[in-house]
Amino acid sequence: MTRHPTPRSAVHPLAPHARSTRRGLLLGAAGTAAAVGLAACGGSDGGAASSAAGGTSDAAGAFPVTVKHTLGETTIPTAPKRVVTYGYTDQDPALALGTVPVGTLRWIPQWKRGVGEWAESRLGDAKPKQFSGDQIDFEGVASVRPDLILIVNYALPKGDYDKLSKIAPTVPTVGGYPDWSVPWQAVTEQIGRALGRPAQARKLVADAEARFAKAKADHPSFAGKEVLITAPGPGGKLSVFAPTDTRGRFTDALGFTQPAAIEQATGGEFYAYLSSERLDLVDVDALIVLVDDPTTRKQLLAQPAFTSLKVVRDGRAIMVEDLDVSMALSASSVLSIPYALDRVVPRLDAALAKL
Repeated sequence: MTRHPTPRSAVHPLAPHARSTRRGLLLGAAGTAAAVGLAACGGSDGGAASSAAGGTSDAAGAFPVTVKHTLGETTIPTAPKRVVTYGYTDQDPALALGTVPVGTLRWIPQWKRGVGEWAESRLGDAKPKQFSGDQIDFEGVASVRPDLILIVNYALPKGDYDKLSKIAPTVPTVGGYPDWSVPWQAVTEQIGRALGRPAQARKLVADAEARFAKAKADHPSFAGKEVLITAPGPGGKLSVFAPTDTRGRFTDALGFTQPAAIEQATGGEFYAYLSSERLDLVDVDALIVLVDDPTTRKQLLAQPAFTSLKVVRDGRAIMVEDLDVSMALSASSVLSIPYALDRVVPRLDAALAKL
């Protein structure tokens, strides 16, 4: 079993992997988006298509607001109307709060509109400018004339924060968590504070948590079962995710547990690669495998070390070939959680019924 050698601050669990296959989109260095041939795709900066639906704050006179974060605090003088969402998944809470960004980070190449299927309807006719690549596109951000930059689900260096702050008030992530391990609840509430809608953000969080609670209550047999979300990695390895990763938190919220060996394998990082010799660690009650396409599924099922696992032989391995479902699980945002639950929970119920 091996952990990824890249420094944690340079890695994001949702960003494209250096490999150009779809399964690589689940892992790896954020900088490799350019390596798979992505150029920033820009929408028009003028007219109705690029205007932000800023909406209203929770209470009259909420601005100015001061938001604390890992790099200090940021004061936003007036209700923002032109918002850039540069953090991975930041567009989801913003859209859920009624703000359509004028620019957003397109972290999945297949998403032509820059957002997952669960969020597309929130865009309306808007065409936000899309950013990609291994470095922040400071010129691109400045070109859309933002009055607020959200870069919450991101490990932002101080130097880049300083540069962005010269363009517009910039709000990075909250403190108290390792890079890339900030819970989706905290991300949503941080964005809600920045947009002057903290109460609405808390309501969104409560609603998403209620969806988990209902799924858990409707399936009492889930309690205590060992369930893992995994993804194929390079060289025939299998990626497993830490309990503090979004995927680990997703299964935990449904009442499942993870083997202690997984936490030991991942150590201080959000995932680890397991070699074929250690796939016994994923022989759990049910296994969710984010393969993303039929070709990857076929390749995985050709590996004897995988197919010999009891969870696979018994039909309790759930192959997720739909990229949007994989990303909904991986993102775990207030918009993607209901989408993921609707598509995954019935399959988990069916798999666990085979025990």
